[in-house]
Amino acid sequence: MQSQEQSMPRAEQESIQYYVLEGLFPATHVFALNLALGTFLHLYWEEQLPYPLVLGEQQLTERERDLLRPRLSHSPQFAPYEIIHASFHEGYDRLSEQLIAQAQARLDLLREEKLWDADMRPIRNVMARLRLKIREVGLDTVNMLETGYMLIKNPKWRSPLEQQGKDIP
Repeated sequence: MQSQEQSMPRAEQESIQYYVLEGLFPATHVFALNLALGTFLHLYWEEQLPYPLVLGEQQLTERERDLLRPRLSHSPQFAPYEIIHASFHEGYDRLSEQLIAQAQARLDLLREEKLWDADMRPIRNVMARLRLKIREVGLDTVNMLETGYMLIKNPKWRSPLEQQGKDIP
């Protein structure tokens, strides 16, 4: 029998990104972001299991994905505001050093002119929706004042398997 990965076209394989968020979850927990479908999954897999178990899944908009991807790629560190800002306005796939530098300059100007809150409002609105969604898969986010955002484990999240009485680390 051919594995799922081998039977998928190359472009579809690349549209799924996997993240092991060590420090937040053990290595048996993997987060998968399917860019083609816009889904974000929390998977659990051990050697004795025949296939990974889905512990949570959320549907994300393109804007929500553009705000989540910098935080996933920078984990366990924080994602700086200039990267969040550039990703939100230009899209994560278009990020470049030049766009990030332009975003940094814009944010510095906004701070000086006391317009930071007005410019960040659309980002915060999408971030609030995204935060509700990622809480359902075991993550949360912390806003670091005028620095950036960082992913953390949602302290209130319980695995569906824990709720069934099975022991999952």
